[in-house]
Amino acid sequence: MKKILTSLIEKFLWHSGLGNLHDTTILRFIDYEKNTSTNPLTKEFSSYFSQSDEDGIIQRIFERLGIHRGTCVELGVGTGVENNTLNLVLNGWKAFWYGGEDLALPPKSFLPKSIRFVKIWINKKTLNEKIIPELAGLGEFELLSLDLDGNDYHFAKILLEANIRPKLWVQEYNGNFSPITNWIQPYDDSHIWKQDVYFGASLNPYNDLFNQHGYTLIACNTLGINAFFLRSDLMSEFGDIPKSLLDLYRPSRLFFFKTKQKRSLEILKFLD
Repeated sequence: MKKILTSLIEKFLWHSGLGNLHDTTILRFIDYEKNTSTNPLTKEFSSYFSQSDEDGIIQRIFERLGIHRGTCVELGVGTGVENNTLNLVLNGWKAFWYGGEDLALPPKSFLPKSIRFVKIWINKKTLNEKIIPELAGLGEFELLSLDLDGNDYHFAKILLEANIRPKLWVQEYNGNFSPITNWIQPYDDSHIWKQDVYFGASLNPYNDLFNQHGYTLIACNTLGINAFFLRSDLMSEFGDIPKSLLDLYRPSRLFFFKTKQKRSLEILKFLD
């Protein structure tokens, strides 16, 4: 009954055009951001298969670096249909996906050889015993995305101290806090996000952590969810990026377009 009612409401919004009022408002906001942003990485808004404009920003960063294919790692891929690395996979990248959910694979489908998926509950034990040895075996790779809605700061610290050093690190942060606030969620092995503001860490402690390990913050995405840290030895192509944390920070903005298309990993069937 609930599914039927939801479907009827969605159809009403679609055909009435009322749902488009939300989209129109968002488009105006994006245009405002484009005209006022001092960061060239976020002046243009592109979104493919990420929650917001994360994969558009990733694409622009690697274009500057002259990198067109490589290896990416994502911790917290969800069901696979909406994450930060699917767009890279569809453009010839090799991906290592880790997460606690089943992937949303259609019947009789399969994962292409370019993706290695490990269904795993990520905690300190599995990170140290399973994931870090595998990532260390990759040697240098291009991107790591970490978005687990909870113990992320502690995991990032463990990975960095284990000398896991991708060229670009995309890190979820808690944009509900101001950029100068120092707040870190205490480690909780059994933490499950309750869709509230209790998760992860504010941007400032992440910035300090990554600076200590040779990374520089170069962007935060429009919705204030993910921060982009570039290995500092690669900064020569990013001299036009603002230096101040206050200029780079974006607050949490939990809105985006309504879903008009059902997403499916059926798109992967045609990859080798």
